[in-house]
Amino acid sequence: MDCLYTLQVERRELATWPWFDRFVFSSDGQFLVVAKATDFVHVCKTKLNYEERQEIDLFGEMAGVSLSPNDETLYIGVSNWIYSSLLQYNKRHRYGYLDSFV
Repeated sequence: MDCLYTLQVERRELATWPWFDRFVFSSDGQFLVVAKATDFVHVCKTKLNYEERQEIDLFGEMAGVSLSPNDETLYIGVSNWIYSSLLQYNKRHRYGYLDSFV
């Protein structure tokens, strides 16, 4: 079982992800991407103690997970004996009315 611990809080377990084997932090530390060897990828917000997360359910063996240098794009490599693919997910921004004045 893989466990994620933080160094800021001694010996306090923040989250547990059994059977997940790929962990990627965003460059600013706001997001953690956790991937299982097959079928599941979770994107978690680190500021909310990993409680708010989005699950991506896909079909196939995971070849790899990566974030772009500016953290705007999530890449998921899928390996399968019939097909292989590279999935691309872009970060969604919510701009308000007052943002247009800046």
